[in-house]
Amino acid sequence: MEVKGWIGEQKTAIVLWLGLRRRKYQRFHNVILPSRNGTTQIDHLVVSPYGLFIIETKNRKGWIFGSEDQPTWTQTLYRKKYKFQNPLHQTYRQKKVLAEFLGIHTKLVHTIVYFNGDSELKTRMPRNVVNSGFGLIWHIKRYQKELLGMEYCKDVTHALEKHLNSQDDIMLSPCMTDTIQQPIALGAVRDWCYVQPISIGLMSRTSMDAPATQGAGIQGMRDCSF
Repeated sequence: MEVKGWIGEQKTAIVLWLGLRRRKYQRFHNVILPSRNGTTQIDHLVVSPYGLFIIETKNRKGWIFGSEDQPTWTQTLYRKKYKFQNPLHQTYRQKKVLAEFLGIHTKLVHTIVYFNGDSELKTRMPRNVVNSGFGLIWHIKRYQKELLGMEYCKDVTHALEKHLNSQDDIMLSPCMTDTIQQPIALGAVRDWCYVQPISIGLMSRTSMDAPATQGAGIQGMRDCSF
């Protein structure tokens, strides 16, 4: 990863740490999932009762031009123009890979594109494209309908932690093995949320209360709370 991208992702991690309460929002960074065509990297993944949030960070300055359907967007900086892939298309693929990996419906996964450089969005963008930390947190918190039971959130979180703890090349800190304190009983996931999970899925319709024991293939770093 280039330095510019790494710095941008660290800035986003700090925004998420400051803006979201860890009791309801579990944060993971640099998550790599297996896919049918290789792997997919997710900058930030937030697990909550209101769904799973994929956040794609773009550390770009200047004016940003684009639309939902365009294959490429344009960055204008100091009278120079730079083309880059439409990040909405990127998050769409990430969403499908994550949903398939966990064996859940894509309606449970929300995607956000966050420009965290000194940028200005010069064309009308979808609501899930933001360019401020306040806008990022506001967009996440606008989802208030509970879709996932707390036990399911814990299953997802523990599956991620288990894989992180099994990685020899990742330095773990004590906070990575913390569990959710005083969970709120939110009930089971809505019936329409389930699809037939693939072999590495966390749970099926007939085993909603079973603890997750799988989830290999995820790597990254769990957010620390101090």
